[in-house]
Amino acid sequence: MEDTKFNAIVLGVIYNPAEKKILIGRRENDKEMPNLTWCFPGGRLLPGDEVDEALKRKIKEKTGYNIKNLGSIFSNIYKEKKDLLATYFLTEVFTGEEKVGGDLVELKWVDPEELEGYFNTTFHSRLKEFLVHLK
Repeated sequence: MEDTKFNAIVLGVIYNPAEKKILIGRRENDKEMPNLTWCFPGGRLLPGDEVDEALKRKIKEKTGYNIKNLGSIFSNIYKEKKDLLATYFLTEVFTGEEKVGGDLVELKWVDPEELEGYFNTTFHSRLKEFLVHLK
């Protein structure tokens, strides 16, 4: 019988509309996805988690920012990890001070057009198209 364990993560695409930049974080030595380096901040959902609260808690822990969740924009199962569903949410910072934390070792604001060059894992073309057209 196949392994039926399935995981879900929530990821925040933290957008600064004034600067037109997106915040990404760098990880090192990820046990589950060894090729993973740069990523959108977020984390794994646990049983009983409320999605919006978990997203805000994970982003605060990893970036120092309190965010507004503007809604889900994309969901994907990675080619590199077929038992993982990632749901991306468009978010904006409303308070807080940037401070790297959790499993991230660095934070960086980048132009949407440059994002794909930072990622060593699958970067879906539909997500890229959405992000490049943010106003």
